Amino acid sequence: MKKIFTFFVALGFTMSLAATTFTFGSAEAVNQTIDGITVALNKAAGNNPPAYVANSSEMRLYAKNTITVTGEGLEDIQLVFAHNEGKTYASLTTSTGNLVSGGTSTGNKDWKVDHWTGNAGSVVFTLGSESKGQRIIREIVVNGDSIVIEPDTPVEPEEPQELDSTFLYAEPTVIFSPDTNMYKQAYTFVDNNIRVSCTQGSIISNDTDAYFNCNAGFAIKFEATQPFKGVVLKGYVRKAFSASVDRGDIEFLSPEYADEEADPVVVIKNIDSTAFTISCDKQLRVSAARFYFEENPTEVINDTTETEGETIFLTFNAADAVYETEISEDEGKTNYTVFLYNEEAEYPYIALDLYPTAVGELVGQYDTSDGSMGELSWYQFSEEYLDYTVATEGQLVINREEDTYTISGYLTCDDNNTYNFTFSGAMSFYTDDEYYEDEEGVENVQGQVQATKVLRNGQLYILRGDRMYNVLGF
Repeated sequence: MKKIFTFFVALGFTMSLAATTFTFGSAEAVNQTIDGITVALNKAAGNNPPAYVANSSEMRLYAKNTITVTGEGLEDIQLVFAHNEGKTYASLTTSTGNLVSGGTSTGNKDWKVDHWTGNAGSVVFTLGSESKGQRIIREIVVNGDSIVIEPDTPVEPEEPQELDSTFLYAEPTVIFSPDTNMYKQAYTFVDNNIRVSCTQGSIISNDTDAYFNCNAGFAIKFEATQPFKGVVLKGYVRKAFSASVDRGDIEFLSPEYADEEADPVVVIKNIDSTAFTISCDKQLRVSAARFYFEENPTEVINDTTETEGETIFLTFNAADAVYETEISEDEGKTNYTVFLYNEEAEYPYIALDLYPTAVGELVGQYDTSDGSMGELSWYQFSEEYLDYTVATEGQLVINREEDTYTISGYLTCDDNNTYNFTFSGAMSFYTDDEYYEDEEGVENVQGQVQATKVLRNGQLYILRGDRMYNVLGF
């Protein structure tokens, strides 16, 4: 549950005009100068330097780190601290003046104010004389009125999204962390009809990281509407990682590889339940998860990084579906080519050839074992050409709710790579001629389709492949 804390300056009949406030919203905040006053956070005699807490307004201080405040006429300094959970709450001492502790913080959001008074041009605060201990610092107010911290106001949690009992899970079903940020709190989200609930953890999504985690000493629960058979988690674990599950058998990365990105990092087999819980003695970080419903995962944790292919996770944010009539040799069959697009992917387009069970209806489960549903061909569009790869194994599920389609699945291709992909959104349907505007004057050659320049998302693509799309004028 997210907690909101409000800091405000108590108002009186007079207000100090010299108040200067320092906050810590970036790694560069270790050194700041405002209104002629400088605040510097230093490693000093500590083992580690102060460190910015990513995607927050906080800085982590380690034992024997120092905070130096320099400026003319320093008379009042207030430092807002909290406990870095799992670590000792280190003491704070001062080089001069009088320091009154606001008390011992009991949690990472239990903010306390240590208050210094005196008359100096420079004050050095030292975090503990002991070798262990940490604090989180959020704010420093110099020569201001007293900070009053209001009691935390809990935010009522949103009603958890209901799981759809009719949802068809792909094999495997892939989930990713949501596009949001939460820090050290309980959270719940639903992705691909799988609910993830954590008693305390974080969700991080930025330019360099995207993951959800479970903090040490807490638990993470997964729920679905069909029994899980197994799960493979991609991510990393802390050194000496250990965890237990209430269902199934758990294996995790060898300790010698801890603190490194790995796939898999955790494998759980023989679950046979619609819900299971992982209890973590050390932090577990997950960048993607693959859930198996029909059989246990085939991945085995080995003490080697050698693999035959790469596992690639892609989420697509735009799609078109092209309706092409009677291109199959079997009478009465039709073909849908579904194009999925993601501008951040190495290949911004993929294309799937599908044969639905009924004309005009894409919803259903597609598997390489059933040729009547489609060969699940895999195309990768770059800006200049198209790679065509045959899927040797694969499955995907397409659902629809009003105008929104959801597609999830995987393909293992003859390039030895396994592509896990998801899509949710609207799709536009065209006839072949509507989508590919025929060039005038192009000869219709037997065995080929007169073709076109395809303009999508402001970029011009030349399409090539076994269906020989030829373009004049390039």
